[in-house]
Amino acid sequence: MRNGRLLSAAGVAAALVALAWLCHARSHELAVALRSIPLPVSAALVALHLATLIMRSEAWRLALAAVDDRVPPRTAVHVANAGAFVAGAFESHSALPARVLLLARLAGDRAPRPAQIALADAPIFVLELCLTAAVLTLVTSYAAVLLVLGVVAALLGRHFSRRFRSGSLARGLAVLGDGRRRAALAAWVGAITALQLGRVSLTLAACGLPAGAHAVGAAFAALGAFGLLPLGPSAPAGATMAAAGTGGHALAAGLVLAATSLSAVLVYGAGVAAFAAARAALGGRRSARAGAALGDEEGRRRRAGDLGRDVAQRPALPLVAQHAVGDDVVARVAVPMPAAQHALAREADALERGLRAAIEGARPGRQAVHAERAEGERGDQRLRLAVDAPPPPVAAEPGADGRAAVAAREL
Repeated sequence: MRNGRLLSAAGVAAALVALAWLCHARSHELAVALRSIPLPVSAALVALHLATLIMRSEAWRLALAAVDDRVPPRTAVHVANAGAFVAGAFESHSALPARVLLLARLAGDRAPRPAQIALADAPIFVLELCLTAAVLTLVTSYAAVLLVLGVVAALLGRHFSRRFRSGSLARGLAVLGDGRRRAALAAWVGAITALQLGRVSLTLAACGLPAGAHAVGAAFAALGAFGLLPLGPSAPAGATMAAAGTGGHALAAGLVLAATSLSAVLVYGAGVAAFAAARAALGGRRSARAGAALGDEEGRRRRAGDLGRDVAQRPALPLVAQHAVGDDVVARVAVPMPAAQHALAREADALERGLRAAIEGARPGRQAVHAERAEGERGDQRLRLAVDAPPPPVAAEPGADGRAAVAAREL
């Protein structure tokens, strides 16, 4: 990996040296072409590229949201993409690692896995490939082969995301398996492509080059191809010279595209960083304000309402201030109160209960419920008068029925 980085850095350095030599060799023609570009055109080119950067971040956020069906924070996505754009402006192959590392650090648990973050760029690249091939068909018929390859790659990605949806790596392509998100991603990529085509057409026209559909398509395709090479800031100049010739005007078009692209990247990075810092500072102030309000409320609870004195006794107070006595009176304390179950419900009487949910199929049980009698407490009590045995009962006298006289009880 270290050798690859060294080779990439060597390629960027060699491309910059070649670009410097070309600028020196065509200095006169280059100066004439650059002076012919109005300042509003340069500002419009910066604005168009700035809009494409914002759209790319939103498209990438949409692809990341489909991984775990969880939308990552917008600020973290834009900050990570801004860092990747700045790194990619000088070395294109360093953009993806910077994007993965920054998002994993900023989003934390809400970010997908690094492999999924890296693979989430694949659907965007495939859709851009299809649109670039469609534009390139205006230049050559061989672009139809590239278009077919792009469509096949999109269909394979869709099948792979649905077939292996349980796998962690396949979740990076989940946006291709979601119809709603796939349509939204295609709309984002289509808008990005349209802005890029308008930017290329405006640059070619401003530099005095043909700006027809054929010339714009060739320059757009060349910019996409050279952007994949480790050429750094010299990639746009190489693309325009490959598509529109090796003259000074083509070189000027490439330099204008490179300069406006770098300016838009720096503006985007500075704006996103300032927004993130302002949001963090605002969140810190809100937390501090909430903590201060909580401390003030606690102070009001601990401080007596009369400050340790009575209004009627104010003339008799000492001249020198003394410490107040805290009476621990709690101010504005919310006490939970049971709410009525029914607006017009009466108070439950004996053998009744409060209103509850209706019971289906209520019927008498096996044992009826009655109110229990109050049972006195068992205990001993001294009798007031002496109690002796009663006298024997009087014997029964014979009656008219002639039966024998029988006592009513045993003696």
